[in-house]
Amino acid sequence: MEYINLSKIPIDQRSYSMCIKAVAQNKMNIRSVPYKFKTKELISNIKNFNGIMKFLPYELKTYEICLNAMKRNRFDFKYVPRKYKTLDLCLESI
Repeated sequence: MEYINLSKIPIDQRSYSMCIKAVAQNKMNIRSVPYKFKTKELISNIKNFNGIMKFLPYELKTYEICLNAMKRNRFDFKYVPRKYKTLDLCLESI
């Protein structure tokens, strides 16, 4: 399969299926996914959320996603919704 670099494709030419494939190839492609295409299905292709928390819509962030990110990158803590900032999550970030 050919590598998809979304940042090289004009926004009006990006499709939902293209975005899903691109994120499955490289989670950092989430930076170039139009907001309207950021869905649960799209983020289900991501296994490791460190470094991309700021690119996820608030309403799609779950406690599990936040915990996954904190286990790998404490700098994403500022992108965790307040309701998920529990003692356990805080301990994971240090």
